[in-house]
Amino acid sequence: MNGQMLSEVIQSEPALLAIKNEWQVLSASVPQSIGFFGGWDFAWPYIHTTKPQKWFVVTLRDPESKELLAVFPWELIQLNAGDATYRAVQPLGASLVPYMEFTVSPMRLRAALQVLLNTVLAQQIHIDVVCLWPLHETSRLYSSLVEDLRGSEVLKIFRYPGNLREIETRSQDYESYCRGKWGTTFANARYRERRLQKDGEVCFTLSEPPSLASGIVADLCAGSGEQFGEEFVYRNKPRWKELVGEMVNALLDQGVAQVSTLRLNGAIIASGLSFWHKGRRYFYLTHYDRAHAVRSPGKILLHRLIQQTFADKGVFCFGAGTHSYKENWAPSYGELKAAYIFLNPTARHALDGLINQDFILRLSTV
Repeated sequence: MNGQMLSEVIQSEPALLAIKNEWQVLSASVPQSIGFFGGWDFAWPYIHTTKPQKWFVVTLRDPESKELLAVFPWELIQLNAGDATYRAVQPLGASLVPYMEFTVSPMRLRAALQVLLNTVLAQQIHIDVVCLWPLHETSRLYSSLVEDLRGSEVLKIFRYPGNLREIETRSQDYESYCRGKWGTTFANARYRERRLQKDGEVCFTLSEPPSLASGIVADLCAGSGEQFGEEFVYRNKPRWKELVGEMVNALLDQGVAQVSTLRLNGAIIASGLSFWHKGRRYFYLTHYDRAHAVRSPGKILLHRLIQQTFADKGVFCFGAGTHSYKENWAPSYGELKAAYIFLNPTARHALDGLINQDFILRLSTV
């Protein structure tokens, strides 16, 4: 490739729809499985449903072939320090995802970041601070930034150990895993299911059909909010229920969205929403009927989903957060990351004290 990549800033839904197929093809070519929430399947319903006021998508193309090489969806936010206001961006819908990774051609990441940061965000859109969060420990984006900018005043990074739990099934089988440290939890889940079977017919469904899924998802969203109360991360997000519903409607037939249920005598007593992407099962929402709490239907459902992931030879991801129940199922796998890139030296000086380890808590409410 000769010459600098061609950039475009998209700010309308029709223009975004025009790159749908190209974006999906590019996503399919990226080997990593952590990029679901940085792709079309999340970005389009988020924009179309929640109607964020200040969003834009940056695309980069090969100057000769015009091939799409990178897509960066953003939300524009403001950061205040005293009387001064600074323009900042964060990944689209960052507060609603466990972690994100932009869709970038693997061989073009470093060049794409240079054009994005120095040409598009700094010179064209006049951004002062780029807030990149939440990032997975294996993020190629994070690795590239650290390798290229470590020690520079431009970059400020934070680590969040123990904030991510996953079960990697491709290097072990189910029975071996159950004999390990977490065997007690799995044995208890099987025992709970046997007890539940004494009350009637128990049925686990991995993915409900579209004719039933919409109603189940509506109940699941409402129930999750009630179950987790003030700890429920989505409780203050406008139209997040509509967003989840649209994602499920669009992705159910593709096998990406999976609305799972546990039934007792035909009645749903536990449900969950997962996204299956490139061998990674993102466990996104869950709820159970409190009337059956003594039988732990939520634990039984989760156990069945983990069993299925072993059968699929995939990765089961509990998402971000430190809810204590996760410790009973899986080891702490690495950590989440946050990276802040200061494109304006004045902003670095003014915001240095504000952007600390807890700053993502403030960003999550934007």
